[in-house]
Amino acid sequence: PELIAAGGAPRTLDDLQQRPLSVLIDRKNGRPWPWTFAQGPSLHPPSPALVCDDPEAELEAVLAGLAYGQLPAYLAQPYLESGRLQAVLEEQAPDPWQLFIYRPQQGPVSPRVRLVFDHLHACFADPARFPQGARH
Repeated sequence: PELIAAGGAPRTLDDLQQRPLSVLIDRKNGRPWPWTFAQGPSLHPPSPALVCDDPEAELEAVLAGLAYGQLPAYLAQPYLESGRLQAVLEEQAPDPWQLFIYRPQQGPVSPRVRLVFDHLHACFADPARFPQGARH
């Protein structure tokens, strides 16, 4: 909210690119993840205000008002609900990524694998943690 109060909310992707943006680095290859938007455009901030490889650190920087960030819903949702974060360009938000829990083994499953599988399924099905249709 501090960035929006200081300069107004960005209204277009071009407008967004003129603001301080964060970039998350893919730990596997060292390259920045692009920002994605509805209908396919992506954005690679040319001069990011923040570059890191930790989503929680990126969240902290965004909460501190250092940059705009494209954050995963599971991290951002509590702060959006409390007002500590404010969504911008919501009409441009990409569809949420699908999440699959894959277990290659068929047939009998060990109790410890079943315990983890059931726990993950319950967590991801909990709308308090992962609201259905969240687009932030």
